[in-house]
Amino acid sequence: MAKIKEIYSNDDYYPFVLYCENHGFEDMTDLMKLQFHNLRNEPDISPRLLSKIKTVYVMYSKAHAAVFVPGVKAAQKAVKKAAAASTPPVEIEKELEAYFQQNCDKLLHITDIAKTIGKKAKRNDILKILEQASWCKAVDNTTFFYAR
Repeated sequence: MAKIKEIYSNDDYYPFVLYCENHGFEDMTDLMKLQFHNLRNEPDISPRLLSKIKTVYVMYSKAHAAVFVPGVKAAQKAVKKAAAASTPPVEIEKELEAYFQQNCDKLLHITDIAKTIGKKAKRNDILKILEQASWCKAVDNTTFFYAR
């Protein structure tokens, strides 16, 4: 985990870094215990600096959510596992192939394809089908064409 000194390395944050050192905060995870509203009472920390400190902390904690929010890693693994386990229905694949055959002379964008399928399948499921289908070729991540 990153040290507070590394994240708040700009000279503007020196009063905050000093405060953290004096109160035993070393790592960014230690700041989870910090009551930021108490910093208002510190003479060297202005309201503007306090706002910047909070912003940096929030941005850092969002970027490292797995460390700051309990259970995020487990939830992320469960979502990946569920996504890998689910297989798209065969009827959707047939419907996609029919749509591609009707539009065999066009480039088809995923937004148009998803609108055609409607709420029968999620966009990610459609993409999985298209990636695996022998009759479909990708131009990029969002554009496809019929190739039989």
